[in-house]
Amino acid sequence: MKNSFFTLLTITFLFCFIHDLSGQPGTDKISIHGFAGWGFGISDGNQYTYAPDKLNYDHFVFALNLSTKINDRITFSAQPIWKTHTNGETRTEIDYAFANYRFGKALNVKIGKVKSPIGLYSEIYNVGTLHPFMILPQSMYGTPGTVQKYYNGIGFSGSLFIKNDWFIDYDLIGGQINLEEMGSSSLMIAPDQKVKPIVRDMVAFRICVMPPVSSLRFGIVGMTGKVEYFDDSSEIAKSMAYGPHYQTSGFIEYITYRIWVRSEYLYFDKWDGTDMLLKSGYIETAVRILEKWQIAGRYDWLNADFQLQGMSIPDAVSSYTEHAEWALGLNFWISPNFVIKCSYHQVEGNFFANPGVNLLEAIFGAEYKKITKVILFGSHISF
Repeated sequence: MKNSFFTLLTITFLFCFIHDLSGQPGTDKISIHGFAGWGFGISDGNQYTYAPDKLNYDHFVFALNLSTKINDRITFSAQPIWKTHTNGETRTEIDYAFANYRFGKALNVKIGKVKSPIGLYSEIYNVGTLHPFMILPQSMYGTPGTVQKYYNGIGFSGSLFIKNDWFIDYDLIGGQINLEEMGSSSLMIAPDQKVKPIVRDMVAFRICVMPPVSSLRFGIVGMTGKVEYFDDSSEIAKSMAYGPHYQTSGFIEYITYRIWVRSEYLYFDKWDGTDMLLKSGYIETAVRILEKWQIAGRYDWLNADFQLQGMSIPDAVSSYTEHAEWALGLNFWISPNFVIKCSYHQVEGNFFANPGVNLLEAIFGAEYKKITKVILFGSHISF
């Protein structure tokens, strides 16, 4: 709690200081927005996201989105976030903190801890009023997936007019991505070990096409980087998915007031040799009925092909390399910025659904659940 309070004080002081330095006549004031979400979940056995086999009410997130205009070309943005996890621990993080220099509509330069453009949800990662479900598609955004909400480095972006009302948004970024910490429940991690994956020397691009059809956009993403793992700030021994890798993905999105449709597909592999081939994707849709009710559906899947010194994963633990999820949700919109959500999820596979049995125990015959049924309930608000 002390750390959370200190972080808030530091960020508030920083913004006031920056704004004071730039306080010439005509300078805009600091812009403050935010969002919050609370929920509980229960499963019929396996731990899935924040849903254990007993009711858990600890899931909570709150963030402040702060930005200030230093002059006509330079803005500075930051977002501190507080998250309560299933063990009751509250963590304070900085989602992003970066400066943006605007040359024009065709070119912006961002530097710092920057919002990532790699996924459809990466820039709105925890903003629940922009999601149809309490959780994001795990195949793309589950721990420790490479589709993260930020990167450390520098990025170039802009919008270009083609012709006949066709536009292209582009992003070119470089730096480092710090993935979420992997615990003992994660695949190939020994009990009680905490590992932090990092993608170094990362270079990525995104091309987003906007045709003359209102609310529709689609495009492609490419990324390469060197995957490394750290344990207590020291690099651990080389393991699965280590070294130079690349990923490509495609996406399409159609968002109106009444209809939401999103879909992404991702391919992840090693540049040379074999260690892990990953294919994943999802399609989700949501439809408003009447004025305040919304029905949502999603199919989400992932398949990992692991190879270790020419040996495949045994059939007894093949479920650890798979994820297939069907989800159905019902949302009630009290206002455009306040929604109550309830959803049912059926998950096949254990790539994300933790059965409480590590991989080694499963290889030697330990029993574990391969199908997980989950109910999630909660609310999201933004301002």
